[in-house]
Amino acid sequence: MEKPAPQPSESQVSEILKQTQSFINQGKTFEGVNYLKNETDKYPENFQLVKELSLLCAQAGRPQDALKYGLIAADLRPEDGLTINNLGSFYEFTMEFEQAYECYKKALGLDPNNIIARGNLSSICEKLNRLDEALEVIEAAPKEQINDPYLVISRARLLRRQKKLDEAAESLYAVQDENIQEARQVIFKYYELIKIEDKRGNYDKTFDHIQTAEKLWCAQSDARLNDEKLILGTIQNIGVLFKPEWISNWTPTPIPKRPPPVQVVGFPRSGTTLIDQILQAHPSIVGMEEKPTVQNTIKHIENITGPFLGNIADLPDQDISSLQDSYFAEAEKFADFNDDQILLDKNPFNIPYLGPMIRLFPNMKTIIMLRHPMDCVLSSLMQLFAVNKGTIFLANAEKAARYYNLVFSLLEQYQTLFPNAGFYEIRYEDLVADPKEEIRYLLEFLELPWDESVLRFYENEDKATVTSASYAQVNQPIYESAMYRWKNYEKHLESVKPILQPWIEKFGYE
Repeated sequence: MEKPAPQPSESQVSEILKQTQSFINQGKTFEGVNYLKNETDKYPENFQLVKELSLLCAQAGRPQDALKYGLIAADLRPEDGLTINNLGSFYEFTMEFEQAYECYKKALGLDPNNIIARGNLSSICEKLNRLDEALEVIEAAPKEQINDPYLVISRARLLRRQKKLDEAAESLYAVQDENIQEARQVIFKYYELIKIEDKRGNYDKTFDHIQTAEKLWCAQSDARLNDEKLILGTIQNIGVLFKPEWISNWTPTPIPKRPPPVQVVGFPRSGTTLIDQILQAHPSIVGMEEKPTVQNTIKHIENITGPFLGNIADLPDQDISSLQDSYFAEAEKFADFNDDQILLDKNPFNIPYLGPMIRLFPNMKTIIMLRHPMDCVLSSLMQLFAVNKGTIFLANAEKAARYYNLVFSLLEQYQTLFPNAGFYEIRYEDLVADPKEEIRYLLEFLELPWDESVLRFYENEDKATVTSASYAQVNQPIYESAMYRWKNYEKHLESVKPILQPWIEKFGYE
């Protein structure tokens, strides 16, 4: 007879969770996760420890571990709707959307009053482009929930995507801010109104909502915790470091064991997701959807060199080879690829890190997605972003414009310093005007043959699911409605045009 697994006492569980929280409060999330994992492994059938570990892993950005322990928790409590809903969120975190859909559907079936599971199920249907089903899920809510702000905002988003703009606007204006309990939902409301009023042509009202949304977004605790001066200073310091005389003293870089990745960068909302999805439709290209592969590689570099990137100049062969391997190990967490395929690494926030990456991969190619700088800034103002070191500047027009100037100045510096690295610029407006010709030139740059599938990228079901802010736009053919939108808001953007004017001229827009 199999011996039952040991169970801790309630006081032991309480003490374990208290110690874990102590690590978190000290900013030692990594230590907290490892401590709780070690304790949970002693008691693998204790539901509370397993559940808390899964949630902490998700919070710490460890999706595979979150999913692993979420599955164990669901096995221990298969009829617990909250646990199944959590499992769905872990599947969504790992981009396994169909599995997430099944979990949310089961969670809602277990408890039809679970408003979070209902919202999650509707949201995942939307990401899977099942708009009718997404709306049906919301409208099937119990009568006492149908006017809940959370569901009203979700329903308005779906109505907007179905082009029922007046109905969507009316439903949102009926929701008073003071009746919305969660501050995050108030933010959702205004960002949705921004999109609706823009499509209705009410541009002054749209900009009023942009300003309200900015105040709400910047008031979030995680936004206030980001040190803007430190972030900008880090980028400026990279620019100071990367000079011809310093680069000339680099030790030789060994040839990597695998073909180098292709980076896709640009300012947020410039069309990086669009070009990424177009290229992924080619049978010889595999991509990842804005994963932290490059940022994690920078951390690996710092583990060897310390926080000062200047030490990469003297790296010996074995360290560079190890870092090259570390990059591919990071990429393999998110994509299945072989050496006969091109690995596409798209992340608009990777521009500052191109220099260190070229140190590891001197022949690395980079695709630079351009769009009218004024449109980039405006579109960033209109989009609700998660808070991070890149997005912290995107809710305010002047901050976004100065951030644009900083990162593109550094990019220009890289292009001058590394003539042997391949840089290819493509303008969003040119891509929209003549997609076949622009994509043909781009494939030639990548040394790939033409394939008609790239023109039908929106039909591609085999590539990575889009989870960035552009997921709704890339599930349809290329369209022109987003071009030169900034002209509708020119009077509201007068203060930023002088900042962006040099780039407007450089990229041939005026």
